[in-house]
Amino acid sequence: MHRSGTSALTGVFNRLGFAAGKKLMPADAFNPSGYFEDELINARLELLLNQLERSWNDPRLLPNDWHDSVVAQAAEKDLQDLLHEEFDPLQPIVFKDPRACRLLPLLQDVWQSTDCVPRYVFALRSPHAVVRSLSQRDWISGQRAALLYLAYMLEAEQHTRGLPRAFVHYDALLSDWRSVIRHIWQELELEMPELNGNMTSCGDSIDRFLSSALNHHTEANDQSTGLAMNLAQEVYALLSGPMDDLSLAALDEVRGRWKMYLQDLEPLIVYSRNAQLIQAIGQEGRSELFYASTGQSFEEDRKLYSLWSFGDMTQQRFVFPELQGPIGSLRWDIIDRPAHCMVQKVWIEDDKRQVRWICPSGEDLFAQKSSDMHHLSSGASASFEVLSSGFDPHVTLNIPAALLHKIDRGWSFCTSMKVELPMLALAQLGQGCSALRQQLQSAKSDLTIAASERDSLRRSAATDSARMQELEAAVARLHTAFKRAEAQLDLYKGLRLADGLNAADPGA
Repeated sequence: MHRSGTSALTGVFNRLGFAAGKKLMPADAFNPSGYFEDELINARLELLLNQLERSWNDPRLLPNDWHDSVVAQAAEKDLQDLLHEEFDPLQPIVFKDPRACRLLPLLQDVWQSTDCVPRYVFALRSPHAVVRSLSQRDWISGQRAALLYLAYMLEAEQHTRGLPRAFVHYDALLSDWRSVIRHIWQELELEMPELNGNMTSCGDSIDRFLSSALNHHTEANDQSTGLAMNLAQEVYALLSGPMDDLSLAALDEVRGRWKMYLQDLEPLIVYSRNAQLIQAIGQEGRSELFYASTGQSFEEDRKLYSLWSFGDMTQQRFVFPELQGPIGSLRWDIIDRPAHCMVQKVWIEDDKRQVRWICPSGEDLFAQKSSDMHHLSSGASASFEVLSSGFDPHVTLNIPAALLHKIDRGWSFCTSMKVELPMLALAQLGQGCSALRQQLQSAKSDLTIAASERDSLRRSAATDSARMQELEAAVARLHTAFKRAEAQLDLYKGLRLADGLNAADPGA
């Protein structure tokens, strides 16, 4: 479940030698130590939810036939490929993505087809604490957050029943992670002889990692009440106790009440979801441009701003005022909230509106970006896409210093861009991930061919080198034989000369 301590738990496993993926989601203000989720797998799972007309924060049941749908079958194939690409087969794997709680039937097929033997660990945290954390991070109401808790925990429990699994508390992990890890090993009957050695060698690193998590950890409770929170509290209490037949029967009974409650609430949930979209689309956003002299930091009194609206193509013009000195750097806070932004063009005009510079490509524009700013694509194109996962996405711009020094009063930094809600762009982002994966597979194939050709050339070169050495040795032998022949010829000449002298003087 989101905000239940799974990142901290996965981070411990990662430091103990488990691979969490090759391209992990970056840390942010809500998870300063990182999420330990593979970005490509995360995007593919969210795309599947979107194709099923759901999202990670939609507490409704998935469609009855979702597992056999065309989109699920396509996702299964993609996830099989991603599992091979993103994880080292020689390392034990720790897989973490809260969406897996709802998509376990599909993922279990994926793991079976790739010969993975999964074992499951549940991170338990008070529903009130989870609801409070979700409300702070994602502006989700307490009622919706409690319903999400029920959906994630009840479905994960149902789909792992009878399989190797362990339940641990987030508080216990923070206070005594070594005991928690040993409990997991015992419950799951894991075989990793080097565990004790790893716990000793990595102990200080894990202590520091969890200290950082503890500094951002609070169990101050949300005040939400109502049937959803009462059900969530029941589930939490049952999962915290022994998993005997009575507990499993009680969980089934709670699951039945939860489903009946969802049926009554579904029209309201759909309305609430659409209302949130409508409200967000109607809100204006703010884009800011900070400017600083060489050696100065970016300050609030040296910034310009422009407004934008979701769904509209906006042309922004940040006009510079009277400057106290030449500009040394620019920082662009493209958007001020989680959003998907498509930037068509970036350019600079002088005070006569003459274009003095056009950004050649999105890749060249970003000198340094914040952790919640994700550069999706551009290549050699002047247009590019970014995805913001936080509320302070920004990037320091890579603009020629000579041009920056020329900027004066009346000059403008100009952009043409369109901003969309992240969920509205998921299908496009998923297609981008698929295209990127195909490019990676093509590059991997080309690399394999190149490596084969390289090895062939090396073998050929080695053969040629050996042949050359043989020729050089033969030349050396011939040279020695020639010298020996010359010496023998000289000796023969000497002998002939001596014979001639003897013949001329028989008495000698």
